[in-house]
Amino acid sequence: MIRLVKDLEARGLRIDGIGNQGHWQLETPTIQQIEEALVDLHGTGLKVMYTELDINMLPPGPGANAAAANPYVSGLPAEKQQQLARRYTDIFGVFLKHRDAVTRVTFWGLSDADSWLNRGRVNYPLLWDRQRQPKPAYHAVVEALRRASQNAPPAAQRPSIPQQLAFTPYHASGIYEVGATVGWTVTPGDSPPTYAYKWTIRRNNAVVLKEGTLDLSSGKATIEVVADQPGMIYVAVEAYEDLNPSSATSPGEAPKFAGGNAGRNTGFYAVGAAVAPTKIGLSTPRPADFDAFWDGKLAAQARAPINPVLTPVETDVPGVEMSMFQLDALGSKVHGYVAKPAGEGTFPAVIQLQYAGVYALNARAVARRAAEGWLIINVDSHDKLPSDPSSNVPRTYQSVGNTDRETSYFLEMYLRDSRALDYLLTRPDWDGRTIALTGGSMGGQQSLALAGLRPDKISAVLVCVPAGADSNGDLHGRKARYPNWPSDNPDVMRTALYFDTVNFAPRIKAPVMAGLGFIDTISPPAGVWTAINQIPGPVEALPMIESEHDNLTPEKGRACPARTTEILDQLVHGSTFMPKRFARWP
Repeated sequence: MIRLVKDLEARGLRIDGIGNQGHWQLETPTIQQIEEALVDLHGTGLKVMYTELDINMLPPGPGANAAAANPYVSGLPAEKQQQLARRYTDIFGVFLKHRDAVTRVTFWGLSDADSWLNRGRVNYPLLWDRQRQPKPAYHAVVEALRRASQNAPPAAQRPSIPQQLAFTPYHASGIYEVGATVGWTVTPGDSPPTYAYKWTIRRNNAVVLKEGTLDLSSGKATIEVVADQPGMIYVAVEAYEDLNPSSATSPGEAPKFAGGNAGRNTGFYAVGAAVAPTKIGLSTPRPADFDAFWDGKLAAQARAPINPVLTPVETDVPGVEMSMFQLDALGSKVHGYVAKPAGEGTFPAVIQLQYAGVYALNARAVARRAAEGWLIINVDSHDKLPSDPSSNVPRTYQSVGNTDRETSYFLEMYLRDSRALDYLLTRPDWDGRTIALTGGSMGGQQSLALAGLRPDKISAVLVCVPAGADSNGDLHGRKARYPNWPSDNPDVMRTALYFDTVNFAPRIKAPVMAGLGFIDTISPPAGVWTAINQIPGPVEALPMIESEHDNLTPEKGRACPARTTEILDQLVHGSTFMPKRFARWP
């Protein structure tokens, strides 16, 4: 292969990368041979891809002895499952060690049932079994990737984005009182500025307050505005001209900018501040029949039996028992994973709710949480198996039925969450005291809604950048975002109020910790403040002043999952959650 590459390049032919099939055995080639080949291939200077990865679990065959050539007709023994998991762990260890060389890994098939390696025999080469359930090998690969992402330096986790600008807030906390001057000193960043920049200051990222251009000729500049009312201040700083245009740019071609601090390598920067945030009030009145509507739905659901169905699930996390569950809810079925420490006893409970999207849940993460001493219920947001990466759930599920509260997709989603709590309350291994809710983004949205629906049962609510707040904000000078309900449709706006976390908040009795990003454009902070300001009980707001949404600037939002872990550790050891930092008490 290397000789072929060199020969083609010597003839002036362009080659962008090398693909390897990766149809390997359980023991051959050796890990050393795989690594040596990878290093040699990368030595050509080309990208390396593994395009058809699978592991043949069967001996050479068929031969004279058909039974010996097809030994696992009744299923792959647990010992072999673990050998396969170790094999994939070792292989991905090589890929991750040389992540600068490997640009793609593609499996040759989705599940064992789909594999070309069957060919008249029963083989088990992939990460999902014949029922498309994740195998121990799947969890081993996920764990290898998780550990690598935690242990690798930030530059290895995602490409470094150059920073031409640095911002220092007038108040290090990012929080100001009404009448104060909100501002930032802007200086050159780690990379010398090569663009001209313009800036726009908006209240709640909606109402333009001031505009200007940056002049760094003296080595620094300022952006400031006098705060005249409670709310969030959002400043967008955008490159608009390349001061050192590349000769490669064609005449008339729009410049392409790099750099930025908001997770996008487009020359875009953002900074944010809060003005008297605990005084940010409702933008839209709460529907008069909000409580009656939801109480009626809960009562109707309570009349139906739960009918739990548990399916044991293997895990390589020691000392843990785990199952998939299915429950009957009003209009749909609830799915997810339930896990607990092995053996007899009662345990504090945590309900994990999911961020937006359609995906398979991380079963191994559930098992790890159970190993800490929790009875954990991880609820899929959709009516599908938790191991199913997609099912038939529409990708635009947020918009399904959004013109009527009786047909909104979120009606059954919230009821499924409540039904999962119903099931938890029936389990004899719950300790009868502690139930924590946790989730990020749409999972935070569901956590706040569930805490409002079932206030007497919840001990703590721990949410990071919760979505779904202030849904009508676009009509009142506040930028709303996820679930992206269109503000130009009056029916959608009326319906949204019945699923808005702001309107569940007055019902919440448990202490709440809520992390919010000051430049978050997916879960806008003005909406999050509005929601937590309606909570009558104790609240701990955790401002992350440099953070966009957690999928865009994860390194800037680590304070919230870290605080969540800290609180959960207190709860699992029998302590109670006492809000601190920017806390508000009734």
